[in-house]
Amino acid sequence: MSFNSATFFRGIDEIKTRLDKIIQLMELRNSIYQAQNEMRAGEYLNCTCHNKGKTSAVNPCPVHG
Repeated sequence: MSFNSATFFRGIDEIKTRLDKIIQLMELRNSIYQAQNEMRAGEYLNCTCHNKGKTSAVNPCPVHG
């Protein structure tokens, strides 16, 4: 059994490419989570419910319905 360095380095390059794609997807996911959290924080600040987000039919919140 002989060692083929070209095949080895091609395999390493494939792994690196896949890991780079995974990292990009994770960064995108984190950006989406951050945007969602910022939206929720904005809703929280605009909420007039005394329980912040909990609403009732008698006293509806303009933000949460």
